[in-house]
Amino acid sequence: LRQFTDKTPYTIMFGPDKCGSDSKLHFIFRHVNPLNKEIEEKHCKKIEGRSKGSLEELFKDKKPHLLRLLIRPDNTFEVSIDHNLVNHGTLLDSFTPPVNPPAEIDAPTDKKP
Repeated sequence: LRQFTDKTPYTIMFGPDKCGSDSKLHFIFRHVNPLNKEIEEKHCKKIEGRSKGSLEELFKDKKPHLLRLLIRPDNTFEVSIDHNLVNHGTLLDSFTPPVNPPAEIDAPTDKKP
């Protein structure tokens, strides 16, 4: 374990993080762009609403908790804390920046000839 640092490459990063008053549950994966071969980090969108409270409790109660990340072959995922679903989605739609960029990029300054 002494060989691991913050610079150690990873494929998937999953787990809780407490920075000051901000509580996070990270789910990040590294994706290789097939066109230019660049590696880009894709961050799961933040947990909002009711589930955010269960994340806050995770850090306050000082008890052990079961955090589970389930990734299915159809590119869907589920994140649960103590068997309670807190986040779900697809690897293609629920991350920023998106794995598949929009087909058309809006150019509001474009004008027809």
